[in-house]
Amino acid sequence: MIELNNVNTKSFHNYSFNGRFDKVNLFFGQNGSGKTALSGWISALDSDHSRVFDTAYVEREVRNTETIRGSKIIVGKEQIDSVDKIAYCQKIISSLESDTSASTELKSAKSALAKIMSDEIATAKRNFQSNAIHQKANAQSNPIRALEQWKDEIHHYKDVKSKFSSFEDIDQAIRQMTVERDYLVPILQEYDQTKRKKFIDAMNTPVLEPESSVASNVAEWLSRGLILHNFQDDEEPELTTCLFCGNEIDPEEVKSYISDRIDNEYAKLIAAIGQFQKNLADSLIELSQLQVTGKVDEKIIDSAREQITNLQTVLTDKRHHTDQDLGLGEDVFSGILAVNDTIRQVRDEADAGLAQLRHEQDNIEKLAKRSIGLALQGRQDVDAAVQQIGSVEKRLDEENRSLELTKDFLKKLNEKSSDLEGFLSLMNGTLKTVGMDFHLQFSATDTTSFEVVENESNESFQFHSLSEGEVRLVAFVKFYFGLFSEYKVDKETQSILRKIDPTIRAIILDDPITSVDSNNRYFMTSLINSFLDEFSKESVETFVFTHSLYDFHNIAYLVNGGVAHFRVTKDVHGESEITAIESDSMKNFSDDYHSTFIEVASFAMLGKQRLAEKVNYLYFGNQCRFLLETHARSNYNIENATNNALSQILDVYNVPKPAEPQVRRMLDTINSLSHGMSFNWDYTSGIPAKEIQQAARTLLWMLSNKDRQHVEAMARGLSGLMKSCESWRPVGVGV
Repeated sequence: MIELNNVNTKSFHNYSFNGRFDKVNLFFGQNGSGKTALSGWISALDSDHSRVFDTAYVEREVRNTETIRGSKIIVGKEQIDSVDKIAYCQKIISSLESDTSASTELKSAKSALAKIMSDEIATAKRNFQSNAIHQKANAQSNPIRALEQWKDEIHHYKDVKSKFSSFEDIDQAIRQMTVERDYLVPILQEYDQTKRKKFIDAMNTPVLEPESSVASNVAEWLSRGLILHNFQDDEEPELTTCLFCGNEIDPEEVKSYISDRIDNEYAKLIAAIGQFQKNLADSLIELSQLQVTGKVDEKIIDSAREQITNLQTVLTDKRHHTDQDLGLGEDVFSGILAVNDTIRQVRDEADAGLAQLRHEQDNIEKLAKRSIGLALQGRQDVDAAVQQIGSVEKRLDEENRSLELTKDFLKKLNEKSSDLEGFLSLMNGTLKTVGMDFHLQFSATDTTSFEVVENESNESFQFHSLSEGEVRLVAFVKFYFGLFSEYKVDKETQSILRKIDPTIRAIILDDPITSVDSNNRYFMTSLINSFLDEFSKESVETFVFTHSLYDFHNIAYLVNGGVAHFRVTKDVHGESEITAIESDSMKNFSDDYHSTFIEVASFAMLGKQRLAEKVNYLYFGNQCRFLLETHARSNYNIENATNNALSQILDVYNVPKPAEPQVRRMLDTINSLSHGMSFNWDYTSGIPAKEIQQAARTLLWMLSNKDRQHVEAMARGLSGLMKSCESWRPVGVGV
């Protein structure tokens, strides 16, 4: 059994329905309530084993064309597709027979493409100053092949990669690349790893400035040391023995040595700082020249420039404070090293590019051929010419292919005509059973379509125009037959050999009755009810969706048990939901009871001559049953007007004993004519109009005998009905 869990489609948002479905399930909902979304979701649960009847099916399976003679229809998507393909092929054939310009157009397009290639060759000869370039073979007869060969030249020479269009272009490129290469010189090249280490050591080593306060303090310290030691040698008074190490020292000599040392180191440091500052200034100029080339990433150059600026600041600080340790690390040169690595890499690439260009300059013919391929590849008129040639060639191929297809289709359609014979018989049998006043016959022009013809009356023969409702009825019959894997009618016994397709698990009817007049609505309802009655006995679940309250109440009322009713609505948030409807709620509904009553009464009052002219008399069997069941259901809770309910009918309608046989015969007659899908042709076609009229008269008498006021109210405006009802009293029944 199908269940609705976590339905997510359109207005259903993760919706689950806790109720259970039955064999036949009817859903009522206004337009926009979510019926179509729900039917689509159910069919998608198992699309391979579901069958759907909806407006799309009607449009897909029945094509109705209005002609001067009436309606001409094609039934079945396969037939419709076949007709469309045949018409398309015939159109192509007609076009082929009238069009002789294709060959001329193809020749012109090929010549145009060949000329474009010749022009490019001439241009290349001039630009590259070479005559050793020639057109490809068979360029006139097969220019597309020649074009592909020229395009192959782009990748043919692995040692030629440039896209220059002239000798001057490659020469200019070599000159330009040479100039750019000259700017690709690493900065501060002389500062190798050793010098960089010496620089860092110098910046981190304190150096005393001569005659500075620091140097004076050192001298004063040495003088005080003489007094502190106070151990002068008597023989060499200039010497002093150190109290700490015991060495003999000359304080004056030490003082002089230290002063000289301070002067020398300071001078060297200042000189080195000056030289390095000049080198740094030069490197900034070199970076600006490098930046102009655009060969090195701006971020790398900016990083090196920032580091040079920082080094200049470091040198300035050291110049003013030589006695300080600046604490520099090895990373002070990282930006400079990075830019130099990039410069060397770019320079290597430039050297390789120059070598490649000089090689191509030495092999100018290869470059010229490659330039031709590139030029042809980029021209829009070349693409247009190729497309034109392809289009014309494709058109010629399609013309020949279409001729073959047309012959093929015609052969297959002729073979299928015998299949349509059986379908035509079944369709006309159904139309006759439900009392339609038209039938189908093969079109005079082909065997894939049908003409709609009114049933013969007094040897008259007229074509008929189908209404929308009649088209839908034909589509439903087609849908019905498609539910069987085997369906045959034995012409001798009139028995039906049928087998429901065992793969079907669910049948969905989405608004099966729409935009139709009341008569056709009743025919469709009758067919659907018979269909539901038949399939409710199978292992198939059926879902019917409708926006009509009338259809909601009248569809499936013949089915004994296994029917469930539901309503589809939207809540205040616009989300759809499903509500189960109890059986008692189904007894109150509006219908076409009054109009049907007038039709039946008018038929019952026909005289013999007019009755003989009434071609569609079988129709009133359905109408009588509808009339009786509606009245019985509304007033006496009798669901089905069949022989199973005979005793109830005789009881509630107070039928006298002598009239019981006639009432029973009336029930037999209207039930046999309203069984929808019954194909017992001999029986139905053998019922005369008089017998059906007698059943209608018996019904009206029974209603008036029970409730005269009701019949009078229904028959208002129909003169003479009440008097006629009295004359239709069954034999043996007193006044």
